Amino acid sequence: MNENIIELYSHCYMCIEELKELEFFTSPQDYADVSIGLAADQRRIQLWCNRHNVNIHIFELAETLEACCDDCAL
Repeated sequence: MNENIIELYSHCYMCIEELKELEFFTSPQDYADVSIGLAADQRRIQLWCNRHNVNIHIFELAETLEACCDDCAL
């Protein structure tokens, strides 16, 4: 799959507050500096704000995922 299927977004609340104070418009998507990754237990995915060093959301998975880089672009 090579298409964006996102319909609902998660954003860092601190980033959203900062955006309100900026002198220029930029979208939350363009302003974001986030990391997303699989936890060591392979049952949770974390969305992390690099700009504020805070957790945005942890997604609990129904099934365990095996971490691999078969599809990674290195």
